[in-house]
Amino acid sequence: MSQNIGRPALSDKQVDTLFRKLEPYLKAGLSINKACLKAQIPKSTIYDLQSENSEFAERIEVAQNHLSIVVAEIVSNELELIKTKQAGGSGLTRDQIKFIQWVATNSRATKEEFSRDEIKEAENQAIESVKNDPKTINNLLGAYQRILDNMGYTLTPPS
Repeated sequence: MSQNIGRPALSDKQVDTLFRKLEPYLKAGLSINKACLKAQIPKSTIYDLQSENSEFAERIEVAQNHLSIVVAEIVSNELELIKTKQAGGSGLTRDQIKFIQWVATNSRATKEEFSRDEIKEAENQAIESVKNDPKTINNLLGAYQRILDNMGYTLTPPS
């Protein structure tokens, strides 16, 4: 007569309960390890469930991606607001330009095209030029304009 060795399989209800305990921590951006610590669940249980239960693994992945999706939607919405404002003939504020620069240098979609070094170099050259000759502020505006043109925006200098 053979005996089963190991822990008994978890019921669907138990698996769901484990997921619901982890979900808020995963959605907040914590790793599985940290979420397990906060939820007081052995991480080995979760890793075993992920490898044995594809539906559970998918639910974990969806929860882990939640924060990224929310942030991407917020950034996208803000860019659309800026685009709409500019399409109406309004210029960009300094904060909006900084926001666009941040997105351009940090977004996976634009990171390669707009490297941090490229923007920093343009800023440094323009600042040095302005120190020596205030009329060369156009160099700075030109650098920003190239960045914004590549993103489909137009920089309107203040009047």
